[in-house]
Amino acid sequence: MKPTTVYGTFLSVMGTLDPEDLVRGYMAGFDDEYDVDAVVSDFRDALNALLPGSLALAGNEFVGDVDDADVPDYWAEMFNEDVDGIDIGELCERHPADNNYFPPCPEDGHPAKTG
Repeated sequence: MKPTTVYGTFLSVMGTLDPEDLVRGYMAGFDDEYDVDAVVSDFRDALNALLPGSLALAGNEFVGDVDDADVPDYWAEMFNEDVDGIDIGELCERHPADNNYFPPCPEDGHPAKTG
């Protein structure tokens, strides 16, 4: 097993504490409409798929093999740009709350509450 090291924290790379903060920020107060844990899990999977070489998001740290030649010095900049391509809205739509789903409102994309 190769020795590993921390390449950075989610905060230092993304400017927010953790992936859940980004998901909840996207949901903008509509988080009771979705299974937040499932959305965050899918978001973490999507984030990990973007990471080069041996890097993986473990908790809120980016961990990988020491001196991994497949991890360029500019990996954080590439990753930060690539994250914009993840459609959090689509992840939300995959995981509505079991008892409280409302279809998206066409004007703003947020769920419409009725009644």
